[in-house]
Amino acid sequence: MRLFLLPISARRTLIYCDKQFKPAALKALQNGPGDNTKTQTPPDTSASAKISNLVDRATNKAATTWTTWEKADGGWRKTLTTYGNAALRRIPYQEWGLKSIPPHSQKREEELLVKYGQNPVPVFFPPTFLARAEVPEILRKLATERQDLHRTRMIQCGIGAPLTLPFALLPVIPNIPGFYLLFRAWSHYRALFGSRHLEFLVKNNLFTAKASPKLDDIYTKEFPDADGSAINAELDAKKRLESGEADVLLLNINSGRTIATAYGVEEMAVEIERAVEQVEKIISKDPNDSGTAGNDEKKADDEQKKGVYWWDQMSHRNSQKKV
Repeated sequence: MRLFLLPISARRTLIYCDKQFKPAALKALQNGPGDNTKTQTPPDTSASAKISNLVDRATNKAATTWTTWEKADGGWRKTLTTYGNAALRRIPYQEWGLKSIPPHSQKREEELLVKYGQNPVPVFFPPTFLARAEVPEILRKLATERQDLHRTRMIQCGIGAPLTLPFALLPVIPNIPGFYLLFRAWSHYRALFGSRHLEFLVKNNLFTAKASPKLDDIYTKEFPDADGSAINAELDAKKRLESGEADVLLLNINSGRTIATAYGVEEMAVEIERAVEQVEKIISKDPNDSGTAGNDEKKADDEQKKGVYWWDQMSHRNSQKKV
């Protein structure tokens, strides 16, 4: 696998894991054009791999069903996906990024020490916009600052899901609040154990920072206020911060597709787009927001409430139709 450290703004960074990337492609990586090279390896037949495959199959099935419902002309399925997608967009981008990292397993630590000791996980970053010396600390911060939050939310959602059983008595419409809380519990679980995997890599120094000229070129072109050179883009961002001005975006809403295509990881596009959209809203509401874990925890509380509230909106709309 490989990791991407992508500064969304001067104060916020997205982490994304490409799980399909194989260590055998490292030589091509260092040569530039092969950054998106992937190789085939024998399938993993371990018990944990089988469970992971079952979860992936269930997730893919759910995604297919959701897509089908989105195409409905009307009815509760269309309404559900409309409000559901709005709720999903409110889930913090940090959580989506941590979920992209494979969940950590203590039983496999010795195996991982050997595996990553021989082939450290490459971490790609734009060197003009993110100093190499800052990479370990940023990784450590991303790995640890939200663990308590995800652990607490996972427990809360797990406890809350059974309390929604009365909704199962409603005719026609399934127990959407229960499904939503179960999804959020699973989402927090994946983010929590993804962060533990990242923490394991950092503690044992099982990663290697790789400055990417390709990312630098993309950031230079995508930086909203840049005049065409990476140096001016970097100086502009630093100057605005040092002068006490507001946080500044380093990417725009179209950057996700550009980066994802450049590295052959199409799934990364939506994560970058979501992060840019959320950070842009945060900056517009509070330009001096520091982006600390404490502030993020409060925002997560607010977003969780909004995420549940969409069910009330949908139910109210359906009751009005019946009347």
